[in-house]
Amino acid sequence: PASGMAQTAKAAADQLCTSYLRGMTEGFYVMGLLSPGARLCLPKTDPITIADARREFLDYLVENPDAADHAAGLAVIIGILKAHPCD
Repeated sequence: PASGMAQTAKAAADQLCTSYLRGMTEGFYVMGLLSPGARLCLPKTDPITIADARREFLDYLVENPDAADHAAGLAVIIGILKAHPCD
């Protein structure tokens, strides 16, 4: 949230972000279960936490600032996938 936002607005924005990231990361795992042939290399024994997803998303935005002008979901997906490449 922007630094000038009221504390309640910041809390609401943080909760919205957390819920969005939870949905995205859970969606990845569901997609992996439903599409066993999909090339997803996410951790299987220690799932990605919301804090991990947030960090991976923000790291991606730092490295690719133009991504902030595109769909948030796409930036989240790419950030998480880049943090967990297939070897």
